[in-house]
Amino acid sequence: MKKWIVCFAVYYITALSSSAQSSAFESDQHYVSIGYGLEALSGRTFFNTYEVEDNFEVSGYGPFLLKYEYGVGPHFGLGLALGISATTVQWNDKLNLTDNNGQTTDSLEVYYRYSFEKTTAVLRFNYHPLEDEHWDPYFGMGMGFKAGNWSFETNDEDATQLDIPVIPVAFSASIGCRFLIAPNAGLFIETGIGHGYLQGGLQVKF
Repeated sequence: MKKWIVCFAVYYITALSSSAQSSAFESDQHYVSIGYGLEALSGRTFFNTYEVEDNFEVSGYGPFLLKYEYGVGPHFGLGLALGISATTVQWNDKLNLTDNNGQTTDSLEVYYRYSFEKTTAVLRFNYHPLEDEHWDPYFGMGMGFKAGNWSFETNDEDATQLDIPVIPVAFSASIGCRFLIAPNAGLFIETGIGHGYLQGGLQVKF
């Protein structure tokens, strides 16, 4: 038993000493992150004029994030960030049915549902000002491609779908920080624009 305790202590001290010689962000290292973000502009923002309608609801997910970064120097990194998200906005309304004399004879319950799915791929440049064993604050900017798809559903035969253009260019600007919880793994949190105003997740270094 004592032999195992001694071996574990030696291994633990060795691991601490080796990690102390490295920084949370280093050149010639690879960093892969997975995370989840909160959208800055949801469907509620775009359709807020319909919020007075019955059963107005906004639902969705994402963005789910997958990011890669390579340390090109002790303070600079280049990489790619991928994100996927979806938003659904729906509400109900009542249409009055009239006869030939313009008199209301009945009412029809109608619904409207808009759904939007978005995928982004952004090339990123990050600046890491601090060299520390555990903390890695950074500033990032990027530009890339955005693909989006709108769909519309309703039982209103006279409804016309809104023409909502999708700009194919994606831009991101953010500030964040990583904290190592193990020599090659850590947590990150980030705020900004592009992949949601707030995001966080896990990162591995190899």
